[in-house]
Amino acid sequence: MTKRQINKNKGEWSKIYVFLKFLTEDNIKSENFNYPIINVNRNDLITIRDNTPSNKVKIRDQNNGSEINDIPIDIIRDISSKMYEEIKKGKKSFPIPLVDNFLNSYKIQNLAKTTQLKKDITITFRNIDNKFEKEIDFLIKSKLGSDPTFFNASQGSNIVFRIKGIDLKDNHIQEINKMKNNRGKTDVKGRINWITSNGGQLEFVNLDKKIFYNNLVFIDKDLPQIIAEIVLEYYKGKVNSLDQLINIVRKKNPCNFELNTNQKFYENKIKRFLTHAYLGMTASKIWKEAISSENGIIIVEKDGNISCYHGFLRSDFQDYIFYNSRIDTPDSKRNKYAVVYQNNSESFIKLNFQIRWNI
Repeated sequence: MTKRQINKNKGEWSKIYVFLKFLTEDNIKSENFNYPIINVNRNDLITIRDNTPSNKVKIRDQNNGSEINDIPIDIIRDISSKMYEEIKKGKKSFPIPLVDNFLNSYKIQNLAKTTQLKKDITITFRNIDNKFEKEIDFLIKSKLGSDPTFFNASQGSNIVFRIKGIDLKDNHIQEINKMKNNRGKTDVKGRINWITSNGGQLEFVNLDKKIFYNNLVFIDKDLPQIIAEIVLEYYKGKVNSLDQLINIVRKKNPCNFELNTNQKFYENKIKRFLTHAYLGMTASKIWKEAISSENGIIIVEKDGNISCYHGFLRSDFQDYIFYNSRIDTPDSKRNKYAVVYQNNSESFIKLNFQIRWNI
């Protein structure tokens, strides 16, 4: 009987790539820290680095401590290097036979299993002075494909705006709602431009769904207003990067902060939102997670190198994500937005958004 090949997308293969790559590294490294690795754990497989002349990695079952296999580091290094090239070439969901064969030959198929755990890998490291050992759970995110989203749009992320300053007649509404771009898609920016160029203003009313509102307020009470202003400025102009959009919103100062204190109110609040979104907060599911200082994030960069961030250096990660993300336009039909409608003689329009890496 022929064994069925494992098919995974680039993000899923990247998690196995990170595990294998760390088995060949002596240290866990980032811009501001460099700690010796003691062991690496994924899906109940724990590894022990053997620094004797045999230079192998021992794979053990964490549940019972039994040794499954030992693998020469040179073989792991070769597999991880080839795996990186295969991930780059892959499309959608695809197999990597050389990795599949490697996992089978060393009896570590469990490494490839998908779990619902809120961690992808656990690394135990020792600080440089050998004063303590630290075990940290990491999520793994990959930039090996096209610019990935880390906050996806849904109907739950629709934002409701009231249209003021213009008396929209039925023919105006029909004209706006028929506007398409040169690709035949809904021209969201064109519709907003029609409203504003004809004297209309858009006033934030509320988020369309209570779940998203509560999730944002759970993080920070000012986020509904700030997110709405960012999305509106995105559709009004030609800027899409978060740092540029925040500069525009700060100048408008919709929350009436005391900006003369030089405190970065808007930046800090949106960085908090981005961090929660990156860790899994969505618009459609209740979010209860506090950000633990014990957790970390690993990012697979375009060149195959690995960036690590953890609770000790959370500001570094927040800066990274803030300066490397952008607002994008999601599908309007699927998410049911960008259509002018009337309610009790007032006109409204819903806007929506998603967030992508800005690479």
